Amino acid sequence: MGGLALAACDNSNTLVLDPNPAIRVVLDATACSSVQACGTCLLKAAAYDKNSKPAPFPTLIWSSGNTSRATVEQTGRVNGWRAGDVTIRVEVLETGAFDQVTFPVVVNPNISCTPPTTLMPATTRDPRGDGMYLVTRTVQSTEGSSR
Repeated sequence: MGGLALAACDNSNTLVLDPNPAIRVVLDATACSSVQACGTCLLKAAAYDKNSKPAPFPTLIWSSGNTSRATVEQTGRVNGWRAGDVTIRVEVLETGAFDQVTFPVVVNPNISCTPPTTLMPATTRDPRGDGMYLVTRTVQSTEGSSR
């Protein structure tokens, strides 16, 4: 049976082959049993090779099953938006191994928030220089303070 060898460069620009790519990824959702609307929590993931050792070069891709309820950044930080269950998935780009977790987004009746507009490719001016625009979210407390 043939194997997959992935490559990366180390600090000396030497090509390093990874003969044991990540075949399993495990989510740690300890900090995200739920997330408040307008709040955040942090998911962690660990990738392992066929010998159950930490994989040295995995590229993890995070995604949300319902971005109107919660979004997830590529660091694993989950941003809650609207009430309901959301499934967050992390996948190893190189092998397709994945894990996912589902948890509720809980609404605080004293806070109303609006999810940010999705990042869109820049068509005119790009103030950050990264080719994308981000429209910030608005958070309004019904108790009178606004953030």
